[in-house]
Amino acid sequence: MKHLFENLTKPLLVLKSCPLGNAKLSLTKSQFVLSLVNITDKVRQITIMLQTDVEKEFLNEAYELLLLNVKQLLSQMSELKLPMIKLRRLDLTDAGPGVAVSNGDVCFLDTEMAMFLGSDWRCRCHRAKGDSCQIEAKRTNSALRDAIADEGAIAWEYYEQFNNLTDEQVQNLSLKEYTEHEEARMEKNDWKVSVDLKNRLDDGPVLKDFVKAHFRKPEGKQFFFNRDNLMQYLNAQSEQNKMSVPGHGYMEAVKEFYDMH
Repeated sequence: MKHLFENLTKPLLVLKSCPLGNAKLSLTKSQFVLSLVNITDKVRQITIMLQTDVEKEFLNEAYELLLLNVKQLLSQMSELKLPMIKLRRLDLTDAGPGVAVSNGDVCFLDTEMAMFLGSDWRCRCHRAKGDSCQIEAKRTNSALRDAIADEGAIAWEYYEQFNNLTDEQVQNLSLKEYTEHEEARMEKNDWKVSVDLKNRLDDGPVLKDFVKAHFRKPEGKQFFFNRDNLMQYLNAQSEQNKMSVPGHGYMEAVKEFYDMH
């Protein structure tokens, strides 16, 4: 709520300081100012309610009013029919071997993201290698470390040994079955701990801003699931070999988009 309030206060101050123009512009400005004032008032009210012992019904009602005001503001913005804003992505990295900017699969996935997001620029800035003062990535990693190490213990073994097995099943386990069960149990623990780490990182202060943490899906549920076929397509020595790769039509379309841009 504090983050939302701060981000809304800035445009509100800008709108209030703008000189009045024609009647239509003045009306639009007054509508936006009123909507932003209503939203900031609701955010301030909810913040106070969260700090006190308020019944859940009143809190839910305040949230619903806030969402209603936000939807009203979005509706006003859509009526302006503003030109589409294209995303411009900036990567700040060192020049180490892990950048992999020229790898075929990296270029391919970057092209897919550009097509999905409608972005027109991607800027990659290589800072001085090993100089943490110039590398935002290293400073970001330091801030993420501080967000994780909050002096609270991280639970590890959410699923204990022989989880979901009866005594009879345990007695009849073969060595192979036990090994497979342990590997599956450890993987489930890994994903559970990842959720804990994601929650610790989300909205953590990083470089005068707040980081947004995302939880990576298991490999079998990811969108970019075709890396093996992609590498086979990129490494093919002839058009005939490329045509034999599953999904070659889609890969060719993405490659054409990359070559055109």
